Amino acid sequence: MGVKLLLVVLPYLVKYGGDSKKKSVRSFLAFPYGVLTIASYIKKYSVCNPDVRILDMNIHYDIGILEKYNEVLRI
Repeated sequence: MGVKLLLVVLPYLVKYGGDSKKKSVRSFLAFPYGVLTIASYIKKYSVCNPDVRILDMNIHYDIGILEKYNEVLRI
């Protein structure tokens, strides 16, 4: 069995000012370049050819995020 690696991008929230009554807004303008770079580096330089997957929690899925996380772990 090969090596499997899951990289998770946590939700990105932007808060406006110091007012805690205002709602947080999700920003989808931030691409996960750091995680993508790490995944590319691992694939290129690893001797064991791992199965690298990225779970971006900023993407809307049809199921809940915990269910999606568990689904990805089962694969």
